[in-house]
Amino acid sequence: MPANVTLERNGRVLHYIFQDPVTFAEIFAVEEQANIYYEAAAFKLHSYFDVREMRQVPQGFLQLRKTRGLSHPKAGITVVMGASTYVQVMAEMIMRLARNDRIRFFTPLQGNQAQEYLDQLVVAEDSVAKPGSASGMDVAQFEKLVR
Repeated sequence: MPANVTLERNGRVLHYIFQDPVTFAEIFAVEEQANIYYEAAAFKLHSYFDVREMRQVPQGFLQLRKTRGLSHPKAGITVVMGASTYVQVMAEMIMRLARNDRIRFFTPLQGNQAQEYLDQLVVAEDSVAKPGSASGMDVAQFEKLVR
């Protein structure tokens, strides 16, 4: 299947997989499923896009700037793994059009770093949400992590 989304990491991360050839209709269907997860979530959901097998964007891709996942109040940081230069440039353009600057790109060789970054986000949010937690991270430290 060229487009898929699953909810992972104890319900904190939406894991998307896109592969060529993917159509806009398939991406839109995955987005509809993600919206169900957003609406049911009690906290922010981060997104992890695995696009290592995607070398082109589907026709109508500019419509992606209107998807709720880019502007939903429960949308967190977006991590993109393995984007080709072309896909990365297009993704950056869509994010700018959506006025969303919460995106980080990782190369395929940085797979472990991308996973660690997501783990840090979840742990940091948990520690900010629980004052006096063992990690001792305050809001300023969390903001520095997500920038």
